[in-house]
Amino acid sequence: MNKISNIIYDLLRKPYIGLPLLGIFLITLPVTITVIPMFQGNNYTYSLLSQWVILSVIAIGLNLLVGLTGMISLGHSAIFAFGGYAAAYLVVKVSLPYPIAIVFAAIVGGLIGLLLGLPALKLSGSYLAVATFGFAVAVPEFLSLNEQFNDIFNDPNDLATKLGVVKVEKQYLPIFEFTKRDDLSRYYLFLIIAAVMVFLAIGLWRSRTGRAFRAIRDSETAAQAMGVHIGRYKVLAFSLSGVFAGVAGSMYMAQIGQLDAKDLQFGAAESILFLTAIILGGLGSIPGAVIGSGLLVILPELTKSLKTQLRDITGTSIENFESLFYGLIIILCVFYMPNGIVGAFKKLSDWMRGSGQEPMNDPSKENNLPTSEEVISEARKGV
Repeated sequence: MNKISNIIYDLLRKPYIGLPLLGIFLITLPVTITVIPMFQGNNYTYSLLSQWVILSVIAIGLNLLVGLTGMISLGHSAIFAFGGYAAAYLVVKVSLPYPIAIVFAAIVGGLIGLLLGLPALKLSGSYLAVATFGFAVAVPEFLSLNEQFNDIFNDPNDLATKLGVVKVEKQYLPIFEFTKRDDLSRYYLFLIIAAVMVFLAIGLWRSRTGRAFRAIRDSETAAQAMGVHIGRYKVLAFSLSGVFAGVAGSMYMAQIGQLDAKDLQFGAAESILFLTAIILGGLGSIPGAVIGSGLLVILPELTKSLKTQLRDITGTSIENFESLFYGLIIILCVFYMPNGIVGAFKKLSDWMRGSGQEPMNDPSKENNLPTSEEVISEARKGV
């Protein structure tokens, strides 16, 4: 096995092999997610791609909090829920166009994030994780028991019609008149929304605020000595992260086309799923959030296919095979790539540019990023 690995590494280190492969990947990825779906695929494929985009948006926002600022939140599913409800209410009851409802969902997400971030003024680490986790547990129960939320719609299909994305209506989405495939149009709409959010995230990463966040992550004492208002920036980080969660919630409502708090995936388990996405992809990395989200969407589908093939070969069906295989892959990724997939690629890239020796620096230590083990340890204490 080591010999095979060495052969692969030797091949990848050669510029005329490694660089073309990297170039092909970088060129084909945007083509795969934008052009190919127009010519092939079905509604289920478009739905999976939309799920990937939605999860990527909320993962980028959560990575802003965990990877950039060093604080752990297990309550983002609650912000996700409130953002979705806000968008749905404005579209159905107030008859606002869906794009405007997205803006209001972002505002609601930011406000809920601000409230969720208030405990960060006094708490940190596992204590903060406990506080945010309690919020994630309480909100779904509140939404399912509160009649004002359950009675927003007389007809569950009313949301799907008025959002204008399940059945595309020109007054909402004039840019998509070229296609009649509604699921495909919705997917492209989500891509546009995600592109805007990525642009905002990059600007924030490079801004003075982003530098203040990193200073707090590295050392609160040093940051305070440099004039950074610790409490203000901590709450701001939660609020900005909540904006992304609110937008993702509005996209999710458009994706499912109905509203029922008892059936929606707004529980604490989803908060852990969001955290898993950024751990797998790489903390403090926007591409890592996207890659980790894609892995969480694709893996369950691959396990379903593998389970079917094993059943055809053996004649028996393994109960809960999807969960077992899915969990095993995640454990292996965390164990062998503690800095995420992006960190592993960076490590390999450094090795390829060097003399064939192992890279001297650990990306997580070089940038003072928490490793996946540290984040999981704090999250486990919160649960």
